[in-house]
Amino acid sequence: EMAVLYRIPEINLYVECPERSGIDTVLELIQNEQVKVLSAEVMRASGEGHGNISAILSVRLPKKYRAETLLLKLNGLQCVVAAEVL
Repeated sequence: EMAVLYRIPEINLYVECPERSGIDTVLELIQNEQVKVLSAEVMRASGEGHGNISAILSVRLPKKYRAETLLLKLNGLQCVVAAEVL
């Protein structure tokens, strides 16, 4: 199942960062990887003690680019608390 998922050219990503600038860094990395953002929804967590910013991104991967590669790079950023494929 995961092998098939990583070959799909369009995926939805969930990304969580402690600050808005982290989402900007994520978008910059995505652009540098030649990944096209189809849509983005950015939200601030509600409730006391939950200040993280999260985003759901629909992206199109370049040919022969694996979702696993993008996830590794996103999770390698210090500003990212979590990144996963939905």
